[in-house]
Amino acid sequence: MELREIAVIGAGPMALLLARELAYKGILPLLVEEHNEIGIPRHCSGLVSIKGLELLRVRKDDYIENEVRGARFYSPSSKLEVEIIKSKPLAYVIDRELFDKYLYSVVNSLGVNFVLNARVLSVHRFHNQWSLKLSNGKELRTNFLVNGEGARYRLVKYLGFEEPPEDVLLTALQYDVKGVKEVDDDIVEVYLGNRWAPKFFAWIIPRGEGRARVGLASVRKPVYLYLRAFMKHHPIASKKLAKAKFERLTGGKVVLCGPSNKVWGERSLLIGDAACCTKPTTGGGLIIGGLCTIMAARALINYLLNGRDYYEVISSYNSAYYRFLYGEIKYMKFLREFLASLNDRLLESAFKAIRETGLDREVSALGDMERHSIVVREALKKPPLLVKLIPHLLTWMVTYLAPGLKGSI
Repeated sequence: MELREIAVIGAGPMALLLARELAYKGILPLLVEEHNEIGIPRHCSGLVSIKGLELLRVRKDDYIENEVRGARFYSPSSKLEVEIIKSKPLAYVIDRELFDKYLYSVVNSLGVNFVLNARVLSVHRFHNQWSLKLSNGKELRTNFLVNGEGARYRLVKYLGFEEPPEDVLLTALQYDVKGVKEVDDDIVEVYLGNRWAPKFFAWIIPRGEGRARVGLASVRKPVYLYLRAFMKHHPIASKKLAKAKFERLTGGKVVLCGPSNKVWGERSLLIGDAACCTKPTTGGGLIIGGLCTIMAARALINYLLNGRDYYEVISSYNSAYYRFLYGEIKYMKFLREFLASLNDRLLESAFKAIRETGLDREVSALGDMERHSIVVREALKKPPLLVKLIPHLLTWMVTYLAPGLKGSI
């Protein structure tokens, strides 16, 4: 039976970033991946901010397919558009498979070990260690266990953590297509409306040379039928996609609850989607999850190399997270839940007010893909926008705050 100081379930980008940070300090974890190849299957739309990638200290490589300067939003009726666009590129469109393989090459060169094509079947505590049974028939023991299994939440309960509620886990589907017409190579298109993507949105992400990713997530199922209806019948998108040819269909979960309050357990840690480390507004998790993972790696290094007390390390991580990300996450949760509460008529009114007040221009000037709080703060300065939405806002806030108030009365 093999004993390791640190074992990581999964070898996705969060696990690879964690392994990179630890390996830089001479700590070599073992990564256990159920698939026989890194980067397979793909789950992500592949849109990441340039600034965010710099914060993760990941250099540019062949995984970058395109650069985009902003987004064009279409109202439910498709009659109104709002653009948030900068003069310079804001984001990369990446090939997630190649991105994961790039991180793997970095980590592999540092001496980190991998077990591929081995699924973790069960996890339990055994004499102050974690015991893992693998699908290849082997058993592994480790002093510290990191769960990076993604949005499946199959093993979190065995580590003493809670699974997120089903209503914050949306099913997403996405086609890679070619032969797209009249799509700007440097502008992402976002389509709102409960007819097309209930409580969320659809997207067309350009990859250049007439190629794109077309997808949506929805609270309603079957998502496949919503995606086909969007591509065939949306008054604007259908024309752009009329002659598109399908290359690949991918799917996954969009996690909208924001980072879990508890990610550290009994010599265990959750990272990435397993820790719900995503933006509540869009479900994007590569940057915010990566930042949380790097903070967690630094805390682990303090524990393993510097002899810090374990619970003191947990406290320092929580302090860093709250100082660095909590305020932004709070705004994102508020914005996501409020937008999801709007019907199409109110969304249409919001589009009109945004255009009339110039909010789109101001957000474009200030825009930051990682700081959605800017939208909330600027919106609060626009009386015409508030006048249109305030009756619904007040009703919604009573509902939104009621669960919290109930326990405090």
